[in-house]
Amino acid sequence: MATSESPKLEQKTESAAERSAGHWLERLDQWCHQVGDQLNPILVKETRQSLKSRQFIFTFFSLLAAALAWTVVGSLSRMPQIYSTPSAPTLLLGYYAVLAIPMLMVVPLAAYRSLEVEIDDGTFELLSISTLSPWQIVLGKLASSLLQILLYFVVLLPCMSYAYSLRGVDLTEMALMISAVLGSAVLLTILALFMAPLTRSRTGRTLTLLATVIALLSATTGISFLMSDLIQNGNPFLERQLFLVVAVCVSTGIALGHLLLTATAAQLTPESENRSTAIRRSLLLLSSTIVFASALATLTVYPSRSRPYLLFSQEEILFGTSIASWVLWTITGGMMVAESSLLTPRVRRDLPGSIISRTFSTWLTPGPVTGQIFVSMNAVILVIWHGHGLKWLASQVLETNAYNSVSRKIDSIDELNSTFAAYLLITLLLNRWLCSMIRRKQNIRVEVGIASLIAITLMMVLIPYSIGLHFNEFRPYSYSTWQISNWFWTLAAISEGEDVGSTPLYVKSIACMCLFGTLLFNAKLTRPTRTALPKRVAEESKKSRQPEGDNDIFGTDPKEFNAAQPPMDRGDSIE
Repeated sequence: MATSESPKLEQKTESAAERSAGHWLERLDQWCHQVGDQLNPILVKETRQSLKSRQFIFTFFSLLAAALAWTVVGSLSRMPQIYSTPSAPTLLLGYYAVLAIPMLMVVPLAAYRSLEVEIDDGTFELLSISTLSPWQIVLGKLASSLLQILLYFVVLLPCMSYAYSLRGVDLTEMALMISAVLGSAVLLTILALFMAPLTRSRTGRTLTLLATVIALLSATTGISFLMSDLIQNGNPFLERQLFLVVAVCVSTGIALGHLLLTATAAQLTPESENRSTAIRRSLLLLSSTIVFASALATLTVYPSRSRPYLLFSQEEILFGTSIASWVLWTITGGMMVAESSLLTPRVRRDLPGSIISRTFSTWLTPGPVTGQIFVSMNAVILVIWHGHGLKWLASQVLETNAYNSVSRKIDSIDELNSTFAAYLLITLLLNRWLCSMIRRKQNIRVEVGIASLIAITLMMVLIPYSIGLHFNEFRPYSYSTWQISNWFWTLAAISEGEDVGSTPLYVKSIACMCLFGTLLFNAKLTRPTRTALPKRVAEESKKSRQPEGDNDIFGTDPKEFNAAQPPMDRGDSIE
């Protein structure tokens, strides 16, 4: 009896284990379905299409074949020294080349084509009338590309581990290379998505595609040179410099990526809605990141007795951060002053209502005047920060000798920053006037503001210089106050330490008058009034926020539904 019952018990236990395993798999499958339903539908659609596309299949298997081939060829080429000498740099160079092509070139171009095809085929209009927001569309495209990047990286990860085991590469160098490639791939994909909806014409799309390919090739070439130098020569940074580089690259990459994504979503947003506020907030984030880089450089990068040599000097970092700030606000300011001054009723409904919110948030609303004041205020804040904020921060943390060194470097670029900011304020006012005159004849895009800004700055340089050449019989002459509008000569003379007299003071005075004149004579544009929400729109929005069961007749009680219906006469007919 015992022998006959034991097989039955074993069969029962096996069947119970199979049922429990099957039940666990069913629950996992149901959970995956629930999570998949809650994900972005654009992500689901793009992932299914991309993983079944010929481009992904060809690239994926080409990557596998190239990795296998280089593993065999690279290992055999290092024989028999591979057992005694470090061989990791040689293998890593090949693995980087295999990984960089799909991650830095193929994936961004595929993301560009994915969004461009939606616009070109007209399917984007169907997406725009759905419940999906532009942010969901852009993030769905980006998430699908990130999934491909992770798949390519996972394929090469065992190969990189094999190369690391051959010695010759530090773990820090491996981490820097991997993080640099991944971060660059994400940023280039975001850049490609940003370039896709820039223009809707066929000629414009061709030029945009050409510009995207050139940008990707240039970025891939520059990153490849940096990575090859890192792999062959090792980590060139000191401990403080490495912390500065990693912190600045991560923060700047996040801020720049957010700005490009915000601008991409704004291009997909209808013109009747507010597209400027989100971009201006993202610009504040990027500008704050540059300020953070200058503060971190002031506190970390300074020569000491133990480490007198630095890869880059503190003055170069401060000068570079100031140039980055002014380039950012010059380009964006030229586009902001080219915006239309007409605000739609939908935009006016979301304007700040209280006095405090209008004081601090009005400059984020669309419009050329608010854009000019927004850029001007940020320029003033940057001048104060570079001239006084960095000194105060250095005095609180650094020692006396280090503080004196930092103070001298800050003073050397203070006059240059303040004079450039003054020229920027004057140029933005002239650019706003020119764009408003052009807009009276025809409706223009904000990119026209950059072209008009370039024309104004060239005229400010060429006209006084040509007049000076004429009066000096076309012979070289020295700088004078008559070249006050020649911003290029004035800034070059200040940077070289030449005597420019009272020209910077005159330029700053004119800039202050331009700023206060804009605030004084444009009261309606600088302080727009808020429009009340119509009653009908409020009722419709309230109905749209109600649960589906509240408006569904099948979700109500049948007795309540029948009681709410009017009595039907016998003569009525039901069709």
